[in-house]
Amino acid sequence: MTAPEMKNTGGLVWVRRYLLTGLPASSALPIVDMSIRSSSVVACRLPSTDRTETWRCGGGCEKLGEDWVEDVIRMVEQASYTWKGAGGPFTLTVADGVFAPSSTTRVLGDAMRINAGETVLDAGCGSGVLSFVAAKLGAGRVIGCDVSQAAVDCATKNAEELGLADTTEFRQGSLFEPVHDVRADVVIADISGVPDAIAQASGWFPGGRGGGPTGAELPVAMLDDIGRHVAPTGRVYLPTASLQDESAVLRAAKRVFGDRIQNASVRDFPLPDAVVRAREVARLASEGVIRLTRKGSRMFWRLTIWQCGKPSPP
Repeated sequence: MTAPEMKNTGGLVWVRRYLLTGLPASSALPIVDMSIRSSSVVACRLPSTDRTETWRCGGGCEKLGEDWVEDVIRMVEQASYTWKGAGGPFTLTVADGVFAPSSTTRVLGDAMRINAGETVLDAGCGSGVLSFVAAKLGAGRVIGCDVSQAAVDCATKNAEELGLADTTEFRQGSLFEPVHDVRADVVIADISGVPDAIAQASGWFPGGRGGGPTGAELPVAMLDDIGRHVAPTGRVYLPTASLQDESAVLRAAKRVFGDRIQNASVRDFPLPDAVVRAREVARLASEGVIRLTRKGSRMFWRLTIWQCGKPSPP
């Protein structure tokens, strides 16, 4: 099997495929670029299907396996991403090195309920997509924060281009440090929450940054500080996943919210074959830190979105 030939065309990457799945050699297909450590990973869409083939191209090209097209969303250097969920459609830019909207982003955005005039905090805002969803659903003020200055710059530029600069603002810093002065009606608590090993193997997070060895460490730190940022009648939208030490995250949530935690949405997603095969991922599964479910020939992980509210005062 011959490896793909790649070229850059006007900011998009195209691939010329040879002898792959019976396609003619002249097939030129759009692909997107991601990063796994020092290697470039490209994913090309198969025509008339909802599947992709994924390749790592560094010192040579190695086929990594298939993944769903909906999870392949990053393009070279700058990606034009169209949000089609709640509050959409709208299009924004995802700059190089900024976390791109994911399956979790899409499910969380559709699960959120925003009332007119509410103040919203978006922790780990990335490109700002969920901040813009909140603004378009009627929020009066939205403040996003991210540890990455590149993300803050990207979100700020997107706000200007979407005409939402008067409603949204973005601050740089770790967790809630940049918003110590804010108490919100709604907190969007979507931060990196997979084990570092999965972050490195998947390429989902710029720089391979995860949520700690078990994926729970960063979310737990966030939850330990979240109470003072939620209004007495406010609510928090918290994603958890079977790809992390989910029980540790839920224990931390219950310390803050008691029994005021309800399931808002559940979805199962396939885990890319290359991630399943990673040695550290197998170790985490064997130790019970993460939970995967086999369906046919593929392994799936489960995403749950929780709506949390502060307990009533005694």
